[in-house]
Amino acid sequence: MKFFKKIKSDKLLKDNKSFKLLTQKTISIYSFVGGVGRTSIAIHLAHYFSNYKTLLIDLNFIQGDSDLSLYLKLKKLPHLSNFLIEDNPEKSFSNTIVKPDNYKFDVIQAPPSIRQSDNIKIKTIDNLIDIARDKYGLIIIDLPYSYSNLVMHVLNKSTDVIMVTNDNLGSISRLKEIGFFVFEKPKIIYVYNKYEKHVSLYKPKEIEGYLVEDINVIGYDDKLKYRMSKNIINTDVSTTFGEGIINLVHNSIIK
Repeated sequence: MKFFKKIKSDKLLKDNKSFKLLTQKTISIYSFVGGVGRTSIAIHLAHYFSNYKTLLIDLNFIQGDSDLSLYLKLKKLPHLSNFLIEDNPEKSFSNTIVKPDNYKFDVIQAPPSIRQSDNIKIKTIDNLIDIARDKYGLIIIDLPYSYSNLVMHVLNKSTDVIMVTNDNLGSISRLKEIGFFVFEKPKIIYVYNKYEKHVSLYKPKEIEGYLVEDINVIGYDDKLKYRMSKNIINTDVSTTFGEGIINLVHNSIIK
């Protein structure tokens, strides 16, 4: 077990984006509790990898309107339900894509209501991901914190799963359960995100020791929520969260 240390800032600046993704990746971002920063990580990763033809899919629709759409200031249409309208899957897919202003990555939004979300089935997501894999070098999926069959199916279709936790013991302990739910054995990447301002109950090394797994740490960034409310996404060492994203990429995603 090796604790992931921060990469020196000068190395990050030198190596930033000076790599290539050699294979197509489908990265799902998951947690067992809410409020740990899954959506923030998803958006920042999509921005960081935007030069690699990246698609961000929002499946976090268990409560209707999504934070992802709000942060990126997207119009309500189109969204995932558009994929169900046309008989031609390729045409439906194209009509579902949203291109956020000022960003190079594409987005598929979650439906704005729970009623519409109920129409999204596993077969629908399968078809969507299969088409996306032919068109994009990287797919990032923001998942809800649920045990639904759809969520577990997406985890099994992923090449990488980013498991996010805070310092809540219940959240940490449930991370161990992921092995019982994924059978295709995607690469599991653990992230301890200090998303809220409070005295941490557990140190990163204590969490890593409990999991018996390497863990990435993203430090508390008191300006993160303000920047995101203003549609400002920093993925460089000028911010604590941006530096954490770069360390996550270099320590785990591109290895």
